[in-house]
Amino acid sequence: MMADLKMIYDNEKQRADIELESLLGTNITVDVQTGHDLETACMISLMSDRVAESDWTLTVDQKGWWADAYRQQPIGSRIWQLGVMSVSDPNEYLIRAKAYCEEALQWLVDDRIAASVSATAYFTDTSKRSLGCDIKITKANGVSQQFSYVWNND
Repeated sequence: MMADLKMIYDNEKQRADIELESLLGTNITVDVQTGHDLETACMISLMSDRVAESDWTLTVDQKGWWADAYRQQPIGSRIWQLGVMSVSDPNEYLIRAKAYCEEALQWLVDDRIAASVSATAYFTDTSKRSLGCDIKITKANGVSQQFSYVWNND
């Protein structure tokens, strides 16, 4: 992988931003931080809205990125669909969340950037309005990196 801009995700504010480097011990910003390619790739894959499957009927908007029409594999995740689905069956909801995360990150395995990807989905609150996902990406050399994200359905 080439060096990418480092993006950071704020679970509380539910937004990402580009990380800027500062001179040691100062508030002077000197450049955009690079590196952390796997973290950035994971964030873009999970936080971008993938186009819905052809049988999706819960919303008129199918989401997706316009350039996916020219790609074999769409970019992003279908986690956005969980926001319009009922949590009447919490186990099914969490199974879908796990599957959507793993689907969004499968390209890392297909492109041999990672040996495996796995996700664990859970509710972060008792009202089941906030979904957390822990992601584990294992490289071919056996080294793993873990990332955690939270989505609110409010």
